[in-house]
Amino acid sequence: GPPPRVVAGAAPGSRWRSMGDEHGAIIHPAFLDRLRADPAAIDSIDADSQTPADAPLEGSIMWLQPGHVDPTVVLHDAFWVADEDGRLECWPIDARRITA
Repeated sequence: GPPPRVVAGAAPGSRWRSMGDEHGAIIHPAFLDRLRADPAAIDSIDADSQTPADAPLEGSIMWLQPGHVDPTVVLHDAFWVADEDGRLECWPIDARRITA
């Protein structure tokens, strides 16, 4: 499917970049040209010293439109999601097909 799309919470023009099958990064528009010219430049971007002023703060909520959701998700009743502090939440899976 299409790549995930940044909907809200990041600087306008931010883009999703895959960082592997299960991971990704939201790239600020100030870095897009640099990464288009040299994709390996991701390793040289120093988030501490080069963070643009309009970048989201750590802990900010961003909304993404996923490009793909694994179809095996519907085989489960819920997701158990862990916060950074280890607190667990149970998210019900609404898309389940119910059979009688």
